[in-house]
Amino acid sequence: ADDGSNGEELWRAGNTPGSAALLKDIFPGSSDSAPQELTLFGGRVYFIADDGSHGVELWRTDGTTGGTTLFADIQSGASSGSPAQLTAADGRLFFTADDGTNGVELWATDGASGSAALVKDIAGGSASANPDRLTPIGDKVYFTADDGTNGIELWVSDGTAAGTQLVKDINAGNGNSAPLQLTARGSRLFFSAYESGSGGELWVTDGTAAGTHMVKDINPGINSSDPEALAATETLLFFAAYDGVNGRELWVTDGTEAGTTLVKDIWPGSSESYIDEIVALAGDTVAFRATSDDATGEELWYSDGTEAGTMLLADLNTAPYESGDPYELTVVNGRLFFGGCHYIYQCELWVLTFNNTVYLPLIIK
Repeated sequence: ADDGSNGEELWRAGNTPGSAALLKDIFPGSSDSAPQELTLFGGRVYFIADDGSHGVELWRTDGTTGGTTLFADIQSGASSGSPAQLTAADGRLFFTADDGTNGVELWATDGASGSAALVKDIAGGSASANPDRLTPIGDKVYFTADDGTNGIELWVSDGTAAGTQLVKDINAGNGNSAPLQLTARGSRLFFSAYESGSGGELWVTDGTAAGTHMVKDINPGINSSDPEALAATETLLFFAAYDGVNGRELWVTDGTEAGTTLVKDIWPGSSESYIDEIVALAGDTVAFRATSDDATGEELWYSDGTEAGTMLLADLNTAPYESGDPYELTVVNGRLFFGGCHYIYQCELWVLTFNNTVYLPLIIK
């Protein structure tokens, strides 16, 4: 937050009104330390900040002023190590950084003082592997990287150099499979990837080359279904995809080819329903944003993975040809919070319980 005097700094708030207070003026004076990527790990919060002397580096706090300190000066002096993508896995905090010698690579720490270290120089020398989309499963992290030989492919790491490996060269050679939408469900990782013979489709891995395969060629041949908005529930994975016939619609999979099916053609025919922001509710149910026709517009939908159980949940803006435009769908303690627009209330905060009762806006004043 920025109080107008100390710049953008780290603050702390309790559960009572008026408890918010500046935790520490990391970059003294009116300049911004610009804290980002606050990540809980080992009982402390790690984040990225600039104190004006060490550049953009890794910090941590225990919630006290004295306990808010620079944790790792990755690129010593005023230069920035630029840590990013802080990701907590069991026992380690993974992130990307540039030490000025090895380029942007994968780093990790166990939280002990001085333990932040380069995991592996994947690209070799000063070249950057540019690890991206870090996604934890257990004590490992999956990510995309370019080793300079195989293109942008899927990698996995347990925090050791030996345990940091290319999972599979999906698009063989130096071409990119460019995995996207990395989503954990149980011990497996689902993602979209491009392979020259099948286009961009849904893939799954157990972390081994043998256990990495395309789930289904939804848009057959070299055409792409481009799976997006992946959301894992207890036993299923929901996503949006294009099969070449029905437009981009809601799909579901249990991880098998036979169990990967179109849930419902929400906007019938070749038009797409613009599905986005799929979030898991209870069990194997989800809420999401979709459009069924021009008259209803973009509204809040619900699905249990069956055609009959996929329905409009709330027409927030009932005015003809207007949309409620639900956004930032977030589940907290059994309730779904989201922003939405109404022709009377305008755009406000809404809440939905899992018994599908939609309440009027929580208007913050």
